[in-house]
Amino acid sequence: MVRGESSRTYEVWSAPIGTWLRVTSFRIGAEDRFATVFRDVTTQKEAEQALEVLVSERTAALEASLEQLAEANRIKDDFLASMSHELRTPLNSIIGFSGILSQGLAGPLNSEQRKQIDIIRESGERLLGLVNDVLDLSRIESGRVEVLSEEFDLVALAASMTETVRPMAESKSLRIRVESPDAIIPMWTDREKVGQIALNLLSNAIKYTETGEVVVHVEQSVDGMTALLKVVDTGRGIAPGEIEDLFDRFAIVRGLVRRVEDGAGLGLFISRRLATLLGGTLTAESMLGKGSVFTLCVPVRHPSALL
Repeated sequence: MVRGESSRTYEVWSAPIGTWLRVTSFRIGAEDRFATVFRDVTTQKEAEQALEVLVSERTAALEASLEQLAEANRIKDDFLASMSHELRTPLNSIIGFSGILSQGLAGPLNSEQRKQIDIIRESGERLLGLVNDVLDLSRIESGRVEVLSEEFDLVALAASMTETVRPMAESKSLRIRVESPDAIIPMWTDREKVGQIALNLLSNAIKYTETGEVVVHVEQSVDGMTALLKVVDTGRGIAPGEIEDLFDRFAIVRGLVRRVEDGAGLGLFISRRLATLLGGTLTAESMLGKGSVFTLCVPVRHPSALL
């Protein structure tokens, strides 16, 4: 015993008897008297050693599985990257040439021919949108999407995205407008990604609204640190218990997103991931039969923006 210690415990392997012993020494009364207790802990030590071996084996198996998964993801990404050109090129040709035919630039068409060509063009556009969604998802999940900050006006961007989808709204006799208490809202973040989110929200709002209007409301927070872009519609609405599930990548597969015209149910999932990438949030409020409100909240200045 070391003077000043009240007790000490340690484990030792006893080769002569082939046993693990737990040794505890402690004082008894006066400082020059002590006792030592020996306890056989062989079963416990063997169990601990067996557990360590098992953990080591499982860790090695998990590392091997992770390596296989990483390799599978790399192969998937390489496949999608190589296939993107192979898919987009013929689709763009189909869309382009069907547009030329529809305009009568290659010769006059009767009403039935024009109708069939319009179906070809619309189908090509839907398929191209699906390809773009899958490629966006692949890039986001592989961490290959960067935020490219630039200065822009959020009010002007909202107006531009609204004009992009105006023909789609007018084809359904829906009113569409932008409202904002601010004349301009300067932003220093990724304009393309904010625009992509806004365009997706607008397209969904129009797609799932049969009568009424779609309003884009844009405003800056009181402290000037964040900006809100709300897309409000008068559509069929969503049950409260299904709102968060809409942002799941498999929403359309599980029947949460109604197949109206196109899409694979990835738009909202991708949009929320992009909002997170920008340091913001994408949320939804809705009532059945009353319409929905999707709100994008993003910092006015992304950390990557030059100060």
